[in-house]
Amino acid sequence: MTDAPRKRPWLQYHLSTAVVLMFVAGGLLWLNMRPLPLRAVEMKIPLHGWPLMTRYAVITLSNEEAAMMPDGGYWNWQNCALNALCAVVILLAVAVFLEWRIRRKERRT
Repeated sequence: MTDAPRKRPWLQYHLSTAVVLMFVAGGLLWLNMRPLPLRAVEMKIPLHGWPLMTRYAVITLSNEEAAMMPDGGYWNWQNCALNALCAVVILLAVAVFLEWRIRRKERRT
C-alpha cells in the first residue's frame, strides 16, 4: 500500500473556491447592472454595462428639457453577450488560480 494521497478529480473544487467565486460573480453583476450617471448633453446615453455598454437611453431635447424614452432605452445584445463571455472568462481564471494554489499547498504537506 502507498501512503500517497488520492488525486482530486479535475472538476471537483473546494468550498473556499466556490465562496470566492460567488463574491466575484456578485461583483461582476454589480458592475454590469449599476446605473451610470446621466449626462444631458448627449443624445445617446449609456446606462448599464461593463466592460461594454449594454443599455442606452435616447433623449429628445425640446424647449431646453430632456425627456427620456418611456421604455427606458434600448439594449445592445451583442455587447450583452460579450460581457457575459468576459464574466465567464474572469470566473474561470479565478477558479483555476485558486484551485492551483490550494492543490499546490496540498502537495507540499
